[in-house]
Formats: sequence, structure tokens, C-alpha cells
Amino acid sequence: MWDIWHITRIEDITVNILIADRAQVLDETWLERMGAEVRETGNAMDDEEILKFSRSLDPETLREYRRAVGLRTREVLNGLTQLDIKRKIKPESVARILSEGGVTNDKKSIWLLDFWGGKNVAGILQMPVTRHQIVHLNECVRIKGKLSKREAKC
Repeated sequence: MWDIWHITRIEDITVNILIADRAQVLDETWLERMGAEVRETGNAMDDEEILKFSRSLDPETLREYRRAVGLRTREVLNGLTQLDIKRKIKPESVARILSEGGVTNDKKSIWLLDFWGGKNVAGILQMPVTRHQIVHLNECVRIKGKLSKREAKC
């Protein structure tokens, strides 16, 4: 559950705030429906916090949020021009992420602002919007495989 939350939050934040300069999909209604107590990416969470957070989420509502973010991303990408692709990320947009709670001040989280802030739109589309998701989805497949093997032994 955490991996889906994490990749979706990062996509929501980077596409909507950094690329489109608009509101994120995530709002108080989504948080309440999902049972999420945080709005940040989850980068600073330790294993125990990840497990607790994952158990608190409503899986179906998380899937709905994932779909809503994906639809919004497609909408934003369809509206991009060649000039947009080369556009640098605005410092005020990066600062907005922290003020809206997308990242925390923890060193495992705050570094994302420097990383994203040094890119242009094309860079954000490459990492995190595409590559980041592939990395985490591969991780999910490995975890699922390990769990399947463990269940087979029982």
C-alpha cells in the first residue's frame, strides 16, 4: 500500500505543483476517505511507520486516488507545448510543496525539494513521473514474489 501511496503522492505533487502550477488532486476529502493521517510522500517513514500507515489506508479509495492522479497527469501532459518541456521549475513552486505538506523537514524528505528544483519540466517527467514509478513497481513485484514463496512453505 505504501508504495502506491508514495508514487502517487510524488506524481500528484510534481505534476500539479511543479509542472502545471495548480492544486494537487489530494485534498482533505481524499485524506479522510483513505484514512490517511499524512499528506507527505512517506520518504521519511521507517519500516514500522510504513506498516502502520499501510494498514490504515482504505485500499479501494487509494486505487481511486491513483486513478484520479493518473487522469489529471494525462490532462496536464496533453496540454504541454514544446516550450513547456524546456521550462525551468520555479523556486516558488518548490517552496509550495513544503508549505502544503508534500514533504517534511526530515533530511530523508526535504532533499526532494533540491532534487526537483534543479530540473526543468522534461527532467520532472523523466524522474520522478516515469522512472520513479518503474523502480517502485519492480520493488512491489519482488516483495510479492517473496511473500508467495513464504506462503508456499507454510
